[in-house]
Amino acid sequence: MIAEQKKQLLLELLKDSSLPQKVLADRVGVSTTKMTRMISELKNDGIIKRFTADLDYQKLGYATVGYFICTQKEKTGTKDQETIDFISKIHGVLEVSQVNGKDIDLIAKILTHDNEEFKDVVDKIRSCENVDNAKSYSAIAYHTQTNGPRFLNI
Repeated sequence: MIAEQKKQLLLELLKDSSLPQKVLADRVGVSTTKMTRMISELKNDGIIKRFTADLDYQKLGYATVGYFICTQKEKTGTKDQETIDFISKIHGVLEVSQVNGKDIDLIAKILTHDNEEFKDVVDKIRSCENVDNAKSYSAIAYHTQTNGPRFLNI
C-alpha cells in the first residue's frame, strides 16, 4: 500500500513531472528533503520508471488514432513474442497489448498522420503470417485523464 503523501506526489508528477522538487514539496506538504527521499524510494521500488515528455501528437501532425485487434493462428510463447515484435516495429504502432479474450489475442494502438497512412499500417500488420481475424477501428474521439488515474483515489 502506498502512503497518501506518495499518492499525492504521483498525482502531481503525472500532471507535470518537470516541476522543481521545492514546488512538489509545497504541493504535497512535505519538506524538500522528504520530497527527495520519497522520489528516490518510488524510483527504487520501480513505481517511477522514468520522467518523460507528454507530447501533443495532433500539433505534430498526427491526426488519426486507431486500434487493430486480432487473434493469432499459433499461440505458443515463441510465436506470441515474434508476432508482438513484428507489430511493434511497424512505424505508426504506439503499443501492442496481449489480452485474454474469447475473440481477441492482441490489440495495437496506432497513430498516423491521416486515414490513408492508418490503412497502410493496418495492411502491414495484416501481412504478419500469424495474424488472423483482424479488425481495425479509427477513433472519432478520445479522452485522456489529466488529473491522474482514478485508482490513486485522490
